Amino acid sequence: MFSGEAKNISIVSSGDMSSNITSEAVELFSAYALEISVSGSPVGTIYLEGSNDDTTYYEVANQIISGALDRLYNVPDSIYKYIRIRWVRTSGSGTLSSRVRTLRY
Repeated sequence: MFSGEAKNISIVSSGDMSSNITSEAVELFSAYALEISVSGSPVGTIYLEGSNDDTTYYEVANQIISGALDRLYNVPDSIYKYIRIRWVRTSGSGTLSSRVRTLRY
């Protein structure tokens, strides 16, 4: 049973995917789940980026998008302190929403 602290944070809310997007950084606890929802017909790549200093970000994962998508990523033990989402558009348009739930054990 979970007995630590949890927080739920919106990273991107109704982001316009007809142009590039870089979210604000989110400070993490030790574990997190990331929810990504895409509607419309955008084409491009979503990058999950991590940082230990909230200045220099590195790619943790990416997802090529070519239309609507709903995904949930579970990361049980992250060692980086911050994450952000970056959308790089190729064509099309749509809406991006993303939330994170982070837990401290």
